Amino acid sequence: MPQNYEHINRYEREIIAEMRSNGEGWNSIGARLGRAGSSVWREYQRNRSGEGEYFPHAADDMAEKRRHIARKPHRISGEIEVSVNKKLEAYWSPEQICGRFDMEDKDMASIMTIYNYLATQEGSEYRKYLRGPGAKRMENKKKFERIHDRAMITERPREADERMEEGHWEGDTIRGPMKSAVCIMTMVDRKSLYLATGKMPSRKAKHLNEAVERASDGVPLKTLTVDNGMEFASHKKLSGKIGADIYFAHEGCPWERGLNENTNGLLRQFFPKGRDLESVSETELANATELINNRPRKSLGFKTPNEVMGEYISSRKQNVIYA
Repeated sequence: MPQNYEHINRYEREIIAEMRSNGEGWNSIGARLGRAGSSVWREYQRNRSGEGEYFPHAADDMAEKRRHIARKPHRISGEIEVSVNKKLEAYWSPEQICGRFDMEDKDMASIMTIYNYLATQEGSEYRKYLRGPGAKRMENKKKFERIHDRAMITERPREADERMEEGHWEGDTIRGPMKSAVCIMTMVDRKSLYLATGKMPSRKAKHLNEAVERASDGVPLKTLTVDNGMEFASHKKLSGKIGADIYFAHEGCPWERGLNENTNGLLRQFFPKGRDLESVSETELANATELINNRPRKSLGFKTPNEVMGEYISSRKQNVIYA
């Protein structure tokens, strides 16, 4: 993605229309344009015609009209700055300030713009009127990159994006109550929907790596797409151990790993939120995983994940024998 955001232009819209007509996925198109797949999807959804078709010239016109619609100010200055400062001194929160001015139909910046203002030198003296850490916490978050040397989902190969073959997985962890460190590692194959799980004594990267190694034994593993939890901080070491490339979804974009999120929901039928996972035995976890893998799925033509993954492994063994 470009470091300084630029609006999608007519040339890029021509590419989007052409690649979509050829059945290309959002991430593939995004990689071609140097943008996030989610940005391409949003462009496509917002600028389609009433019939649901996407035409570059019409999309260009719709985007241009939208840019001329009046928007909230992006900077705190002038009369708005005076008003914001007075309300902050009266111990109003940014949400209360914006809500009040919206009710009175007056121009006012967004809540995030006020927080960004509080992070500047001009607004810093007003942080003390906030009840919480507010702007300082946000400022620190921007400066602190938690996981280094990540390869992002936009770099993931087309075979993974389009679910063209087995071996491309999404990974995550689910946990119980905050008082308990025990959690469950989940991995789901994007094509076969096959689920692999493992119990972890904690969310430490060491335990995550061990769980993935055990769960991936005997199944194809080419890529693994994960979120930005600190349990994936040792992704370089994990990649070397399992012989697969690891990619990270963008922060705050769970839909980029939607299959994994949905499969976690299936597992929650057996281990609902709030249950202490320390009480879950390895046998109980294995039984729940097997039940999920034996459910017929509509997207698989009502085959089960076990059947689809089993057919792939069998065909691969036969190819090795005949080779």
